Amino acid sequence: MRRSLTLALTLAAAVAAPALANEAVDRFEAASETMGSKINAALLAENPALEGKLPDVTWDDAHRQAGACILSTVAQEAGTGAMTQLITGLEAAAAKSYRSLAEISAAQTTSVDGITPNRLQEITDSCGMTALSMQRMQAAMGN
Repeated sequence: MRRSLTLALTLAAAVAAPALANEAVDRFEAASETMGSKINAALLAENPALEGKLPDVTWDDAHRQAGACILSTVAQEAGTGAMTQLITGLEAAAAKSYRSLAEISAAQTTSVDGITPNRLQEITDSCGMTALSMQRMQAAMGN
């Protein structure tokens, strides 16, 4: 009886882990896309000449892989609480209204316990998210 209960709990955890990982990536994606849209809106408000030259903020498979990599690395280095803190910080920033890029920049200073801002940037770079963002910006500008 005890062995079958242990086996059942192990199987349930194995099945639940991918679902929880997908939920985390989904939340990270939604908040990132919302922030990207708000950044684009602020850029356009401050410089109308950028009309039609701003990057698409919608995530594709490559962005989802990079986002999953970021979340996984943060969780490995600082724990799942830090990963959740990263997501909820971005969600909180995405839920706010902004009048300028300066306000957005100030809101983007989400801290994550156990991960320095420099380390978070390194993780973002090594997971490929920075390169994907740069490619989108270059494509939008026609380069």
